Amino acid sequence: MKDIEIASKQLEQFYTVIEQEEQRIVEIRKWAITVWLAIIISIASNKIIVIEIVESLIVLLPVVMFWLLEGQQQMWMIIDGQKAKQIEEFIAGYKTGQKLPLVYFYASSYGSFSYQQKIKLYLKALFLTERLFLFYLLVLVISILCIIIF
Repeated sequence: MKDIEIASKQLEQFYTVIEQEEQRIVEIRKWAITVWLAIIISIASNKIIVIEIVESLIVLLPVVMFWLLEGQQQMWMIIDGQKAKQIEEFIAGYKTGQKLPLVYFYASSYGSFSYQQKIKLYLKALFLTERLFLFYLLVLVISILCIIIF
């Protein structure tokens, strides 16, 4: 099998994984909304009677927890996207006899990022990914308003 064929198969694998990660983000968001609404409704209907500070923590903790979880998933999407881009560039600039670097292979791709790089990508995912940050910021604002109202 030629390196270009191997690269194409690796690229397909990255695309499949990115699609699966996108599906996981949707599932995380569904669970976040479900848990958050259940807590808000329970507190609003006085099914859970707690002091105000604990109430705030009960409402805000799931928001933060799911935000961090979705941020981690987004980080892996960024990593896989960068690897897919490198493979696309390899395929676009392919010359006969050029060897496909090992870091392009799916199994070795995660080890090629240092812990520090992963932390930077995680923070980028949490704060610079608009759909992630804005969604959880909106949920947080609504949570605070619910705490004030109830």
